[in-house]
Amino acid sequence: ILDAIGIPEFGLEMKGGLTAPLAAGKPYVDLHLHSGDGELVSSGPLDIDRRTGPDLKFRRFALMNLPDQQLVVSGTISAAEQEKVSMINGELEVVKLRLEIPDPVAGPTSDLQWESDAVATTSRKRAPLSKVDVDLLLGGDAEIYGRGMSLKPTGKLHLGGSVTQPKLTGVLDIASGKIEFRSVKLDIQPGSKAVFSGDPKRPSIYIKAARKVGDITAGVIVEGPVDQLHSQLFSEPAMSNAEIFSYIATGRPLASLGQDNVSDMMTAAEFLLGPGTMMQEVQGKVQQVTGLDVFEIGGDASGGKIRAGRKLSDK
Repeated sequence: ILDAIGIPEFGLEMKGGLTAPLAAGKPYVDLHLHSGDGELVSSGPLDIDRRTGPDLKFRRFALMNLPDQQLVVSGTISAAEQEKVSMINGELEVVKLRLEIPDPVAGPTSDLQWESDAVATTSRKRAPLSKVDVDLLLGGDAEIYGRGMSLKPTGKLHLGGSVTQPKLTGVLDIASGKIEFRSVKLDIQPGSKAVFSGDPKRPSIYIKAARKVGDITAGVIVEGPVDQLHSQLFSEPAMSNAEIFSYIATGRPLASLGQDNVSDMMTAAEFLLGPGTMMQEVQGKVQQVTGLDVFEIGGDASGGKIRAGRKLSDK
């Protein structure tokens, strides 16, 4: 009996049992592991000469259970050893997927890495003890979320690399979803997708979301690696960025806004656009239309701070 097997990197704590009695001169493996509400079963003869064992059968088994990442799968994979490398291949259905989009964090770039450091890092790499070749099929209960977004991906991914250094590749279509923040409620548009190029924690996304008001469509495109996202506005028919965001945040043209609408609109603009020239353009146009002389924005995704007013005198 295995009281507990922990893999902290994946947030896993498993329990179960393993026996390997001899049958016809060969070990007969009987493995049962429980993780979350599911189980992993492997039962059959172990061929030591051919380096093969029984298939691994997953039934709603949690492979990852971190606060910002959860992965539950069902399916069957096989494992064998070739030239002292464990080969793992098969196909798994993703029963549940949760992946949180992190807040942006500045990190070191390649130009800040000493050449000797890069050489040392390369020299420390060792040949993998395992090789993974598994297809992942996403079902209905999958969500990429965070930063005001709730995205429902569908499609197929490939899990490669090794057990200790997995590589996730493939393209997921974002079949549906939304971006919501205060007064902003945008529906995900066709063509949105998430692209995995190796690091499971760092996919790139292209999200097009919009709000339709009569014959006008106003929206935002969010794209880039999930930790370095940037935004741009679009509309049909074409309008200025300030006009577009007025429709995004309030569903009304900029000229119709009063000072009481400015706070919600600009807090949402700060959240979606962040600092930069586009934000300054929107802010400047709002000041011009509303006649405000003082206009300062601050805060974060949890709440915004706006200081706005009109000068009564230069004194």
